Amino acid sequence: MRHLAALATAGTSHVHLLPAFDFSSVPERRADQQRPDCDLSALPADSERQQECVARTADRDGYNWG
Repeated sequence: MRHLAALATAGTSHVHLLPAFDFSSVPERRADQQRPDCDLSALPADSERQQECVARTADRDGYNWG
């Protein structure tokens, strides 16, 4: 609480906590992490095909908000 009070005193009015509860589902070892099986750089960044490719490995990649 002291730290939060100090932040408020310093002028902080909002704190946005991203999903910080999902650490256990992310594979820590690189050998267990999967990468998309397509060439993402060859696809437009806003294309549905790129999003579909990323979505296929989203549950097994090494990325999360935490």
